[in-house]
Amino acid sequence: MEALHPVQIAYSLLFGVTAVVCFGGVSRALDRLEDSGTRIGLVALLATTGLWASFYVGRILVSSAELQLTFYLLGLTAGLTSVGAWLYFCSAYAGKSYHRRPAVRRLAAVLFVLVLGVKFTSPIHGLYFSTMPAVSPFPHLVIRLGIAHWAVTAAAYALSAVGFYLLFSAFRGSNYAAGRLSVLAGLAALPVGFNALAYSGFGPVLTLNYEPVGVGLFAIGMLYVADGSFVAVQRFGREQLLDEIDEGLVIVDTDWRIKDTNAAARELFPGLSGGLGEPLAEAAPALDDLLPADESSVIEFDESTPTRRFLLSTQRLTAGQATVGRALVLADVTALERERRRVSRQESQLDNFEEAITHELRNSINVVQGNIELVAAELDPDDEEIRDRIRTASETIDRMGLIVSDLVTLTRLGRRAEEIETVEVGTVVRRAFSAVARSDAELTTTDVAEIKADRQRTEQLFENLFEFCLRNGARHVSVAQTPATLVIEDDGRPLSGADVDRAFAYGQAVPDAESGMLLPVVRTLAEAHGWGVDVDTDRDDGVRFVIDY
Repeated sequence: MEALHPVQIAYSLLFGVTAVVCFGGVSRALDRLEDSGTRIGLVALLATTGLWASFYVGRILVSSAELQLTFYLLGLTAGLTSVGAWLYFCSAYAGKSYHRRPAVRRLAAVLFVLVLGVKFTSPIHGLYFSTMPAVSPFPHLVIRLGIAHWAVTAAAYALSAVGFYLLFSAFRGSNYAAGRLSVLAGLAALPVGFNALAYSGFGPVLTLNYEPVGVGLFAIGMLYVADGSFVAVQRFGREQLLDEIDEGLVIVDTDWRIKDTNAAARELFPGLSGGLGEPLAEAAPALDDLLPADESSVIEFDESTPTRRFLLSTQRLTAGQATVGRALVLADVTALERERRRVSRQESQLDNFEEAITHELRNSINVVQGNIELVAAELDPDDEEIRDRIRTASETIDRMGLIVSDLVTLTRLGRRAEEIETVEVGTVVRRAFSAVARSDAELTTTDVAEIKADRQRTEQLFENLFEFCLRNGARHVSVAQTPATLVIEDDGRPLSGADVDRAFAYGQAVPDAESGMLLPVVRTLAEAHGWGVDVDTDRDDGVRFVIDY
């Protein structure tokens, strides 16, 4: 067996390393790329390029002219297939649908078969290539290219340019790593120069097709150089996320360098306009200082009049298991924050009101009641008129005490429900009904499931509601649930519109004197959850309550 020529070894290593690296990249592509179209395209590009380079290794190492020709034809097949894989990948990455269109696929299949037919029959007609043996620097088969080859090559380069156009458009649209893509495009184009030298007769360069090396460099570069940018662009592309949304958006890499911004963010922080590639702390120090220690926080922006408030949140951008950057989102919550503060002030006022009622009014009532009792003890017991007046005053004071207690109850219940949890409606209504029901009363439930609520307050709401139903003559009460409502029906006395208004108004005796607090408490507890409660006055065989939750 003859020893291999150094040039033969060098070329074998060049294409062999290319093949090994491409095949090794397949596993990484399968693991790291989430989008199925992009993953399929890049895996196919790596695999076909690896096969293309492998066939060149075989062509260089075998001595038989017939085997060299076989490996050459197989290499042509793999190379042509790689063009399709390349276009598939670019279309999927750019968010286009060309790779999924049946008409495009059928046209590609037809062209593929026609070109292969011309290639494999070229030994007959010579339109694609012809061969001749060469002995320097080692025995190998020289390929002389025909007009069909140059036509197919021109078409392949044109299609490759289309793919690059799609990629550059995607990168340009998001300002993401366009420079890295340019470098990779340059690496992919290097073999064109070697091809030109080879077919121009430049001595040291063999007449081989060096494109597998360039395509391999590009494909691997996508995984190991621009991988993070690729995935981030796909998931957070400009067309979907940036200038079309009202929220401010800033995308940074793992080093907190600005990779992209939108108009809303640049309006708030003008330094972002010319800050692509710069550290966030340098381009927009005011924003950097506001970054939350945890995932989000509300910030005040005092450079506007009136002061605006934003929810500033950070979201990790990932590629597989690796973090490739962060998205900073600024959502205007001025109106929400204003409402929150209004509610907070209102609750503070309720606290003060409750304290005033509890301490001032109750103490005053107690003082008056005590003085009435002292006066009554000193009066002539035979003066019936005075005794009646004292009794009336005492009853009035007692009534005032009850009103104060009612007001305190409504005040406490009117605060926002904050202990929200998943509550089983069936369990709550059954507990509430058993607490107030008489032996002849009956409860049924239909399609009850779960709601988000304060368990204790919800049970209290149903207790008051069921108590009203029973006082209103009901013997049977049913509870049903829909995706947005709770419906409570009974067989009690129907209520007119005027009855409903009076029943929900504090102090009204509907249906009897002791029912005045029941429905006001129901409405108060519902509103504390952000719910609404109404009565269907068109029902003539009972009362129908509807709670919108």
